[in-house]
Amino acid sequence: MDWKIVVAALLVTTSATPGLLHAPPNAPPNVDAGLDQHVRAGATVLLDGHESSDPDGQIETYAWQIETPDGERIEPDCPDCARTRFEATTVGTYNVSLTVTDDDGAASTDHLYVTVTADDGPSVSVTGSDQTTSGSSVTFDANATPGSEPITDVSWAVDGKAVQPVDDTTFTRSFADTGSRQITVTVTDDIGRTNSATHQLEVTDPSPDPGNGTTPGPGTPPPNGTTPPSDPVITPDPNPENGTDPPNQGEPGAPPQSPGDGSDGNGTNATLATKYDPAISGPRLVTGDEPLDAAYEVTGAPPASKITRIQWRVNGDPATSAFAIQTTWTPGDHTIEATLFYDDGSSDVARFPDGTTDVVADPAPEPSLSSITTDATRLTGDFIATDGYGNLEDVTVTIDGAQVFDGDYPPQRALQPTRVEDNYRYDDITPETEYTIKLTTTDARNQTRTATRTITTDDGPEILSIGFRNDPVDSYHPRIDSDRYTATHVVKIDLNGYDQHKVSVENLELVDGFRRLDEKSRSYNKDTDILMVTSDWSGHTPGSYYISTAVKTGGETISEKESDFRVTPSPPELRITSPTEGTKRVVQNWAMVVDASQSFDPDGHNLRIDWLEGASSLQQRKWVATLEPTDEAGVRLKDESGAYTEEQDSFLPYYVPRISGIQEETVGPYNGSEDVVMTVQTKSYAFTKNTNRYNITLDARTNSTAVDILSVEKRKVPIEDVEGNNAIKDRLHKWAVKVRVQAGALEDGEHWLTLYNEENPERIYVSEELGDVDLRSSKEKRGLNVTSTAYEVVNESGRVTRKVTEQDTYERLTEDGWVREATTDVVESVEVETKEAEEYTETRRRNFESKSGARRFAGLRDEWSYEGSESYEETEEKIKQRWTRDPAAGRPTGSTRRVVTNPNAYVKQRQYEYTTTEEVTTWKDVSKTITINTTEEETITSVECRQFAGCHVETETVTKVVTKQVTRNIRKQVTETEQTTHSYWAKRARSPSHDFTGETRHHRTEPREYATEYLVNTPVTNTKTRQRYVVSRQITETREKWTFMTEVASLEKARSLAVGEDTRIGTIERDTEWTLSKNETVTEVVRTYDDKENVNTTFATVEGTLVYGPNSGEMRPFSINIELSGYASKDEIIDVAMNRTITCERETGTCHE
Repeated sequence: MDWKIVVAALLVTTSATPGLLHAPPNAPPNVDAGLDQHVRAGATVLLDGHESSDPDGQIETYAWQIETPDGERIEPDCPDCARTRFEATTVGTYNVSLTVTDDDGAASTDHLYVTVTADDGPSVSVTGSDQTTSGSSVTFDANATPGSEPITDVSWAVDGKAVQPVDDTTFTRSFADTGSRQITVTVTDDIGRTNSATHQLEVTDPSPDPGNGTTPGPGTPPPNGTTPPSDPVITPDPNPENGTDPPNQGEPGAPPQSPGDGSDGNGTNATLATKYDPAISGPRLVTGDEPLDAAYEVTGAPPASKITRIQWRVNGDPATSAFAIQTTWTPGDHTIEATLFYDDGSSDVARFPDGTTDVVADPAPEPSLSSITTDATRLTGDFIATDGYGNLEDVTVTIDGAQVFDGDYPPQRALQPTRVEDNYRYDDITPETEYTIKLTTTDARNQTRTATRTITTDDGPEILSIGFRNDPVDSYHPRIDSDRYTATHVVKIDLNGYDQHKVSVENLELVDGFRRLDEKSRSYNKDTDILMVTSDWSGHTPGSYYISTAVKTGGETISEKESDFRVTPSPPELRITSPTEGTKRVVQNWAMVVDASQSFDPDGHNLRIDWLEGASSLQQRKWVATLEPTDEAGVRLKDESGAYTEEQDSFLPYYVPRISGIQEETVGPYNGSEDVVMTVQTKSYAFTKNTNRYNITLDARTNSTAVDILSVEKRKVPIEDVEGNNAIKDRLHKWAVKVRVQAGALEDGEHWLTLYNEENPERIYVSEELGDVDLRSSKEKRGLNVTSTAYEVVNESGRVTRKVTEQDTYERLTEDGWVREATTDVVESVEVETKEAEEYTETRRRNFESKSGARRFAGLRDEWSYEGSESYEETEEKIKQRWTRDPAAGRPTGSTRRVVTNPNAYVKQRQYEYTTTEEVTTWKDVSKTITINTTEEETITSVECRQFAGCHVETETVTKVVTKQVTRNIRKQVTETEQTTHSYWAKRARSPSHDFTGETRHHRTEPREYATEYLVNTPVTNTKTRQRYVVSRQITETREKWTFMTEVASLEKARSLAVGEDTRIGTIERDTEWTLSKNETVTEVVRTYDDKENVNTTFATVEGTLVYGPNSGEMRPFSINIELSGYASKDEIIDVAMNRTITCERETGTCHE
């Protein structure tokens, strides 16, 4: 029966049974393709995937795939074997992948990279004379070139017999016998490959002497009729080291010549320089990757026996004196030539065949892909393309074949860049997708180099959590601790490589009554790639408060969630102060007064106060009570919801006596550096109980770092110091605080002293400012003179060479301006490994959450057995954040805030008013009624009738006296009473007759003091004990593994040991040494300077006389040091000294700044 079919059938038939669908998922296999390898072209590469394993089963199949440096896919000898091999024939990097599949069908893949380098051997040539005479010394030079491995040995042989010269590359000796000699040089590289070069030398007898011990001059016939030698004897260069050519024959001062002496028959000397036309052979254009190495030699020259010296010049500077030269060019245009000095005194200059000396060193461009960043929709990156010769023509960047950057540059070299540093962008990327970025650079000579990077995009930001972390809280109120009412909202995001600046968080209030305490703050941990966005909230009244949070990337919402916090009812806050000194002069009615009017309810409820036994409220002032002369009294504060706060104890923690004054213990005037000692004293006070039972303890603090508190003590007031017949004079005490401070410090800023009750330091205190003192001061400076000067100067020190072997040191120095001169790469050690087989037995286990599940699994598989249950602990760690003044109380998040440490430093004041009466004498206009007599005329009209005459009207005017009353205004001096209303703010009325207006205010009694709080993470762990059920099985296998066998010093030795299938070459340790150079500068302090521009700092000493106060005419000498940036003249130094503040010590008379 097929096993998989049985499992499927069991799952179907038991799907309705609870607990049987919770089998643990299959774990994928662990694949191991082996370590990366470095080999030479043509070597056989061994592949071993036998270290792969499966945690819950066994490996079923192996699949090897190989991609060559050309992108071609090939197969190893056995593509489905655990061990296989292939032949690496192409120079470059092979990408080898191994995919293993377990017995449940899960697969995993691993990669290794095989770097293949060219297998070039070393080469060597010999230069030197091909003729010499017996007894004469002759020198030969070996010009060795390494191949793919460094050269480790150079050996010489003469006629097949080994010789040992002093210098490996130069061999000098003389030969006693004439004849032919064969000079052989052999070079050996690090892996044992050799190469040899042979040079033929003819040794002859020296030229015969003419008989008189002199050398025949020009025109002298051969002695005894002998035939002259074929080569004339020429006087060598008289000054071969001065770099100048000797005078040619025929020049002024040269001896006369005749046709019989080798002339051309026309009277002109036929020198070797006229017979030969030497030229330089070697590349005139050097390209490729740096270092730009090239070899040059002289061709067409006379035999080496005719050449006395060769002087190569590179860029005009003398170089080697061998027949050939090996040089490493720096990018740019250069010159090379060789001057040949012959044994006939003539010389010649060898150039390239066309008569030029120019060499162009044009390295291939160097591309570099630096940082690559991805977010949800975009891929961006930076790149650098450099060309030492400065002839970049084209720079392109492609992503999966799509071109995202193209830089074309003009064909004129003057317009072509040496370095291109830019960035690129690719939009609309897909999460969890592989992208290949390729940077291609091409220069004007069509040299192309490419840099490639492959990345896999992530799945974008992941929202880990959104919500409030401290819930519930109290109602907001500015007079309680902010930790009580602050609800902190936290959004935690795993960015997964996304740019944090492109993530935004928006919070929307869903109900009324919110109070936002601060703006959002962000913190980013680059090690974990976690972004935290926090904001602080509060609510005004009890209830639930909801906000909606939207997380956006690039303006698009990726997550939205509602969260809430609860505000719970708070009990009333009892605030008690003692507004009096606590004593009265009448012994029979002593009482301490306490005031609870500053109490409040954070929830805004109305409060009711009840004074308990030992305390009774004052008439018409229910919030103020007097305490009976007992040890204890009580008060209860209750709000509308029924919550209450009660205190039943002594109220002495709420009392502190007021400050009466400050006494200066030392005598001024003072120098700024002198100490001033002051004593701050309180008013006297007394209590009804003896001091052993009824007492207070006070202490002091200051807001200034310049103030030292020397002592805080309670003093008994002497009876003789108490004025009048005071009944409590024997019980009076007061507190005294002695402080010390520099006199000069009192001139700057405010310096406060605070005296507080130790049982209530933050609420019950009094403060006083220390004030100023009388300071001495300088009046005038005379006779200033600069007595000494010195200068800090920067000087060039030339080129400095340094050798380093550490990669980070090399990178740091090159970034700091050091230039690489040479690179040496040698093999330090090679490990040889051997293959061993071992048999081992392994117990494999599986864990289940339920006992039935474990038993059922074991029952269906014969090889598995049920082992029972076991307990294990599971620890969960959560991070709690809190604000603290101690940064070491947790792990700092980097967030800080400034808080006021004395927020309650206020006293409640009332507004009182009173009226004053004053009599004022003044002149006033007064109205008065009087009786007067006046005459008035009255006209009386009458009608008179007569018989027969008729009637007629008669008019008569009469005068009469009339009495009247009239009102008149008169000016009179009067005395009146005038009333004026006055008002003031105070804690209590200055007189019982003064009336409270009903207005109150809070007045700060000391300046605000600040402290820095740190937001820290505090880990909180929660450990739970859990139960699991175990099944197990035994597996016995034979495993082969590679183990260390030995370590040798060279690859040649290692290859001679790793000859069978059971041995191989392991780790190769190489050491790279870089030779760096740099033009450095030296900074030093000197008395004189060469150039003002090189002066960094001027130092000077100034002496003079100070006209010192307060006594006019008091003279004191002084000396001060001046330090000014850059160069300063004498006048500038004296101007600075005139503005310095100088004080003098009272005891010694010494003056200083």
